[in-house]
Amino acid sequence: MKLLKILMLPLLFSSIAAHAASYCDSKATQQATNDCYRQSIMTYKKGIDKSLTELMAMPGQTAQSKEAIERSQSTWEIQVQNTCQNFACFEYQFIGRLTQINRLKEQQSKNKVSAHPVKADQCLDAWVHAYRQEEGEDAMVTADQSSEWEDWCRAGKLP
Repeated sequence: MKLLKILMLPLLFSSIAAHAASYCDSKATQQATNDCYRQSIMTYKKGIDKSLTELMAMPGQTAQSKEAIERSQSTWEIQVQNTCQNFACFEYQFIGRLTQINRLKEQQSKNKVSAHPVKADQCLDAWVHAYRQEEGEDAMVTADQSSEWEDWCRAGKLP
């Protein structure tokens, strides 16, 4: 079963990446394709900014947790800039980050008090880092992988 899961992840990732990129890639000209990706990425960027603002404004956020969230965002931005070589990669990473931030918001709102999202975020970042060390720096993380690692982080499991 574990082998099947390992084999399915690359197939799932390539399927998701292909689907996400197919709309913009279907444009008639390279300029139209680039414009499509730019618009998509800017939309996700606005969503990330809005979600980060909402996360930072949630009750229970301390100055330390806000600083750690900002540091995490900065680290993510640098990592994406250093690893992505095309618009499809940027789009996929922005989708993943928006999903991650929204999950942190959801978790925080359920707890009504600071649930130490920074620690969970740092744990998830550690799983991503370990995965990329093993699979290569360009390896993409799927939403399913991220969810599984978040569950492991909540259970206290570290890479």
